[in-house]
Amino acid sequence: MVIQVNKTVRVAVIFAPGEAPRPIWFDWNRRKYQIAEITYRWQEQRGATTLHHYATAVDSNLYELIYDSNEQSWMLGAVDTEQR
Repeated sequence: MVIQVNKTVRVAVIFAPGEAPRPIWFDWNRRKYQIAEITYRWQEQRGATTLHHYATAVDSNLYELIYDSNEQSWMLGAVDTEQR
């Protein structure tokens, strides 16, 4: 089941030369979620803003993290609680 969240979250990211930014954990509802894997990433243009989407795996759930390059902020877009 996919649940739309669309809430601002705190994210720890590794920026390495020549590589795409890689989120390693995020904080949601006072709980820290350690990202085990980035399963997919894509970009979306909304006017002058580029949104960077990351499908991330934590335990048996998938979480969509979205980075807004204009606002320089992160949002948890959706949670997929289906068993992987």
